[in-house]
Amino acid sequence: MRRTIILAAALGIIVLGLWGTAVIYFDESRLKGIISDRLSEQVGRRVEIVGALEFSLFPRPRLEAREVVIGASGNEDGRAVFRAARVSMSLRLIALLRGDLAPGRIQLEGAVVDLSGSGAKDASSNPLAAIRSSARTLGGRSLSLQDVTFLLPGSEPQSPRRLSVDHIELERFSLDQAVAFRFLGDVGAPPVLEGVRLNGMLYVPSSDERPVRLREMEFGANLAGSETAVAMTGDLAASGETPFRLSLAGGRIRIGESQFDASFNYHGGDRPAADLLLSGGELDWLAFSGFLSERLNVAPVDVLAMISSRVDLRSQLQFDRLGFGEAAVSQARVDLRTQSAGLGLNIAAVFPGGLIEASGVMTGGASHSLAVDVSLAEFGQLLGWLDLPPILEGSGEAQLSLSWGRENGPAFALDGRFDLWDGSLRIAREDSAARVVPFHSFSGELRHTPGFLELPVYELVGGELAGTGWAAVDLSSRELGGELRRSGEMGAWWTLSGSMSEPRLAPLTPPSGERDAEAVEQDEDSGR
Repeated sequence: MRRTIILAAALGIIVLGLWGTAVIYFDESRLKGIISDRLSEQVGRRVEIVGALEFSLFPRPRLEAREVVIGASGNEDGRAVFRAARVSMSLRLIALLRGDLAPGRIQLEGAVVDLSGSGAKDASSNPLAAIRSSARTLGGRSLSLQDVTFLLPGSEPQSPRRLSVDHIELERFSLDQAVAFRFLGDVGAPPVLEGVRLNGMLYVPSSDERPVRLREMEFGANLAGSETAVAMTGDLAASGETPFRLSLAGGRIRIGESQFDASFNYHGGDRPAADLLLSGGELDWLAFSGFLSERLNVAPVDVLAMISSRVDLRSQLQFDRLGFGEAAVSQARVDLRTQSAGLGLNIAAVFPGGLIEASGVMTGGASHSLAVDVSLAEFGQLLGWLDLPPILEGSGEAQLSLSWGRENGPAFALDGRFDLWDGSLRIAREDSAARVVPFHSFSGELRHTPGFLELPVYELVGGELAGTGWAAVDLSSRELGGELRRSGEMGAWWTLSGSMSEPRLAPLTPPSGERDAEAVEQDEDSGR
């Protein structure tokens, strides 16, 4: 009986305490004031509940607020760094009986979090500093975010970038302890990546001297509007100190079926610097460039040039295979470095039959050009790589200039000079069958124009076809045209015709005017 009385008295005290607490907290204006003051103290910024506030005691204490606004600190009172359409939280019963608020699980919906620092006048706008300051209020709590937009620093102070988040989940968050982190959303506006999934162990230190880390990171997404999957693993670290630093260690990136090892370092300051190392795998540059151009409405080389104007960029990209549509090179190495005139680009790669090296400076303008050096071990292999008949053999080199992006010009232009040595031509003369004709050297000028590959001037030295002339090939039909003037005292003219698979030479009788001019030249030379 005595135990029953004691238990009834205890229950009565609890009920009376809950009833008294409910009476206090059901006063909406009082409750708004208490919550706003407590959160303002903890966050270090003014917290205001603009909309309705609902409180329920059973089955467990719960609080729900509409239109919650957190203002900027210090002298930035006019700028809100956080707005949420709905904030709900479970409350701990024991703390509530003491008249205190101790959130257990916090849920945010329809929030906008401004980490862009636009309009900031002091270091308090540092995104990681803001995250660490807000994180102190989440100690020991779970956090769920639905339909949240983050405003991140953009190229212009008044034009922040937007990161749309479908869902973020943090389990029992605590400073100085790694907690499970989950993210769902899209990246870019319009999205470049869709269905982004990011998991890992998030570590937020209480000290500014230690970095925020996302360990055991697993990232997955699809390129917008395509079936191509993108994935990345590794450890991310970001420092909240000034200057800001970000790094990726032990990175592994997968694009479609290709995989790459990756590492990245970014160091902020008055002149930020970034280092990137990417190696392995296969990339089709034309497809990748076309996708980015479509999504970003600007060419990737222009994006890189724009980045290099703001950041000291040093990167090294190595590909097992680098494709350009149907053609591809192997063991490709691409170096990108910021230079005073723009972004310096150096490329070295192996293709069937030789080596290629290219260098240039991307200025971010409409027109770009590269100086291209080609070393040829087997020209016939190069023709086969280009899906052309091996009508020409030899080893040599070429110095070319590749340009693109010229206003009202062709998609790209190629011109320069070539030299081949100790080679041969497979060609038919008049009505005879094709046969191999050796030469000592074959050199001249090379030019690519829309639909045609031209040799405006060439010279053959050694062998029965020694002479000079010009040639052109129609790249669509692969038909040949041109002329050869044989060397010698009475040099004869020959026409070049047929196709790349069946080239043919035939005698050409020059018009009488040309014969007379030729005779005059001979008289002047001989003095007769």
